[in-house]
Amino acid sequence: MAIRSMFFGSVNGDRKYTSDDFAFLISHFFTTGVLDGADNLRVYVNGNDRVVRVLPGGGCILGRFFFEDGIPEVVFNPSAADPVNNRFDRVIVKWDNQSDQRRVSILYREGIASVTPAPPDLIRDADEYEVSLCKVLVRAGSTTIVAGDLTDERDSASYCGRVKCTAPQLSENYKNINASGSIAASGDISAANITASGTIQGAAFVGAAASVHASQHASGGADPVTPAAIGAAASSHNHDASAINSGTLPISRGGTGATTYLAARAALHITYGTADPSGGTDGDIYFKLI
Repeated sequence: MAIRSMFFGSVNGDRKYTSDDFAFLISHFFTTGVLDGADNLRVYVNGNDRVVRVLPGGGCILGRFFFEDGIPEVVFNPSAADPVNNRFDRVIVKWDNQSDQRRVSILYREGIASVTPAPPDLIRDADEYEVSLCKVLVRAGSTTIVAGDLTDERDSASYCGRVKCTAPQLSENYKNINASGSIAASGDISAANITASGTIQGAAFVGAAASVHASQHASGGADPVTPAAIGAAASSHNHDASAINSGTLPISRGGTGATTYLAARAALHITYGTADPSGGTDGDIYFKLI
């Protein structure tokens, strides 16, 4: 039995490591493909010519990372269309480990025009490995390539795929975090409450149920939330008269219960006239004008 181990300090040159050793390590943590992102290595055309363009981006192939910075922009000029038959081409990322290459490059590979055209095959052997970014249809007799002629293959696991980390999760309590994850009552992440901004909505973290957490902060709990703690007034409280700046104060609270002087006079049972007062009830107020 042989164990491949790395990395140890060298004593008199007895421990030497190569780029293949590093790639071997990296490939066990990151899968082959392109990085996430809608525009990462996206192939596009402007629809006015037969030029195929590639946006900046990067990825990893068999443990070798690469990044195209887009300076200058990657452009390809496919050969003229066949006058009779369609043709499928491909935009390819190629990992080449041959001794005279040792690089990752972006290539344009043309197919063969046919009544039943097929895109060119991808090379995948010990020295070369290719992934496809996009399949390009060159229509018979055309002088332009439009957006509808492009088939994005970056998300296809067979032709390309996205780089994924294969390292195990750091904690069993977070074993269910995924694209649709949320925090379930048991503390695991499982349902659909992670927002687009990354905020996790739902129950409590690491084993504590939502109801238990809520009861701790309820009235009578171990750590109750008081009105003062959140800047709120108590349910029963008083205001100084100077703090009243809107609404209508009823007579029972020392006001008039009205918003005009005529209505206030009527509410307070105040009347006037030139004759002697007559009738009325206790509490009425009458002013005699002379």
